[in-house]
Amino acid sequence: MMSRVFFLVQVKIGQNMAALEDIRRLLQSHNLEGPDVVSGPYDIIVAVLLSEMMAMEDIGRLREAIETARGVSRVIPCISYSPVLSPTG
Repeated sequence: MMSRVFFLVQVKIGQNMAALEDIRRLLQSHNLEGPDVVSGPYDIIVAVLLSEMMAMEDIGRLREAIETARGVSRVIPCISYSPVLSPTG
């Protein structure tokens, strides 16, 4: 079974496209999908599946990498404790 971590990203006014491009490039370099642009208190959400092999340090490093994107002012990681069933069951 796998879980997910959601990174809730706030972006400075007028910087959404720059942040989106940087985050997309970062995720692609790690073979990850996303991000999603959303409305509400956060501007971008990144959802990542966690395998049992992924350590908390990996989540911290990914958070730090997202924080380096242009225009990003805040990144909040939220770990889901609801298991995600793999396609193979």
